[in-house]
Amino acid sequence: MKTVAQKTILLILVLLSFSSCNMGLDELPFSDKCEISSFNFEKRWLGKEERITSDQDGNVIKYWVDKVMFQAIPNKALDISNTNIDVAVPDTTDLKSVVGLATISVGATITPLEGSPKLGERADFSMPRKYRVTASDGISQKDWTIVVRKEK
Repeated sequence: MKTVAQKTILLILVLLSFSSCNMGLDELPFSDKCEISSFNFEKRWLGKEERITSDQDGNVIKYWVDKVMFQAIPNKALDISNTNIDVAVPDTTDLKSVVGLATISVGATITPLEGSPKLGERADFSMPRKYRVTASDGISQKDWTIVVRKEK
């Protein structure tokens, strides 16, 4: 009898683990919007961060750990028109090693085209880049061209 009770409890726990965790969240309606409303860049690099602790005898121990560092690159100008985005960044920006970030329509997805880099990863934006935004309805799409230029 004990084995049956244990199996029943285990089965209930397994079933609960597959239940949805979105209670209280509203479903987003499908939309045909496939817009990019903002495009930004940041610089990322691997840095070191000092950590200090002590052992059980009270001796201070210092060590360094790798840490991803980042710095937002301010847009000097941003022009979004139809399917083109023109971004001006400071002339000191190394466009061959920046991280591109886009704000897109709710529920939409963005896909690189024609060899463009994946957004959110360090890449070369020294040439025009193309992306396709697919709306949450899964049907509507719009192809966008991103052009970045340096400005003093």
